[in-house]
Amino acid sequence: MLVTFLAALLADLESAIYAGVLLSLVLYINRTSRPLITDVKPDPAPNSYHYTSESGLPDCPQLKMIRVNGSIFFGAVDHVQAALQTIDEQNPQQKHVLIVASSVNFIDLAGAEMLAQEAKRRREIGGGLYFYRLKGNVRDVLVRSKRLAEIGEQNLFPVGARAIRAIYPKLDPEICRRCTARIFSECQTRLPDDRLREPDLRDSLPH
Repeated sequence: MLVTFLAALLADLESAIYAGVLLSLVLYINRTSRPLITDVKPDPAPNSYHYTSESGLPDCPQLKMIRVNGSIFFGAVDHVQAALQTIDEQNPQQKHVLIVASSVNFIDLAGAEMLAQEAKRRREIGGGLYFYRLKGNVRDVLVRSKRLAEIGEQNLFPVGARAIRAIYPKLDPEICRRCTARIFSECQTRLPDDRLREPDLRDSLPH
């Protein structure tokens, strides 16, 4: 609005309107090409199936959970791909990534291709790419583009599904054995290979 007003003082009204619309378009494209990506953890409330950024829990050493807030289209592909690749660059043990996709309203062919490539890359390094609450229209694009088969239907979890319960057996039990974070209910008593976890001697020490 300010640009339109100032341009109207310096030029004719029609040019001022064009300047305002052009600036709005540039700002919109810049915002949508950089969707907000936030760390999330399982909601610690009993029986909750939600993920939250306000749990205060530490990261799981092997499974990164993020929420993507925005569309994954050709203009946002580089931003999302860079964020996904940065995860295991910062912590090579985090080979598994769960994307909470309830805020992804749209995906195009470029986005579908990028996600399929990322799923393949993570499988090659011994991990996986998973989605929670992927919307129906987004899934339809993955189906039509023949990318869902590359990602894996079994890696899509609908609302209410216990995604962590399905992913946990795929984690490295030796890393889990030494882990002190233990942010999942699944890792409190058993390791991913279903062995009983050894008791933590610190729990038996007097306080």
